[in-house]
Amino acid sequence: MAYILELFQFRVARNNAAASHKGTIKEKIERFASRHALAKYVFAFVGIPVLILAALFICLAVITLPMALLLGWV
Repeated sequence: MAYILELFQFRVARNNAAASHKGTIKEKIERFASRHALAKYVFAFVGIPVLILAALFICLAVITLPMALLLGWV
């Protein structure tokens, strides 16, 4: 167990030392996109339904709920 902890601490220290030259957030995103070509499809497959559900909830909360309160549906 001590060996695993020591190895983990070494890797964290090495990553922190190497992180200073890795560039801006935009460069990191571009590097990630080039390494993981299919990730954009996964993000779209998961993200678009989440955005649709968020829009649906917002429309429901902004339009339907006040109308229901005014008309006494609730």
